[in-house]
Amino acid sequence: MKREIAFDRLLNCLFFLAGVLLVVATFSVCWGIFSRYFLFRPLGWLVEVNEYILLCIAFLVSAWVLRQEGHVKMDIVLNLLNPRKQLVVNIITSIVSAVVCLIFTWFSLKVTLELFQKMTLTPTVLELPKFYFTGVIFFGSFLLVIQFVRRTRGFLQSWRGLRDQ
Repeated sequence: MKREIAFDRLLNCLFFLAGVLLVVATFSVCWGIFSRYFLFRPLGWLVEVNEYILLCIAFLVSAWVLRQEGHVKMDIVLNLLNPRKQLVVNIITSIVSAVVCLIFTWFSLKVTLELFQKMTLTPTVLELPKFYFTGVIFFGSFLLVIQFVRRTRGFLQSWRGLRDQ
């Protein structure tokens, strides 16, 4: 139970961090527009930084969004089913999604370690190490795996509750 509370707190902190990053991106884009058109000094690195921010936001909040059941799903089809069949569909999709995310996590970890060992840099203005960004992908995917497992467990508990009735 303490682990689940700690995990939920981690997801909440990452959600907050993503919100801060979104504010930073918003203000930096506004500053970039101002500096380009009014100060006549475009900031060449600004687009790159905002691309990285968007990548981080997507992977940092994906598990939080899943916890809130905010991801896209086929509600129209799912709502046509009775509660028992809805649970079966949700259990199956959660298990399949966990497996897919686990595969994605594994490969992103392999790529991250490889990029770290080679110290590969991005071929851009800032020339940052690529492993930072693949590391964010690995981390976010790993959190998604955990959340899909938690989601599956919750649906299985609901299934047992329906079965006992």
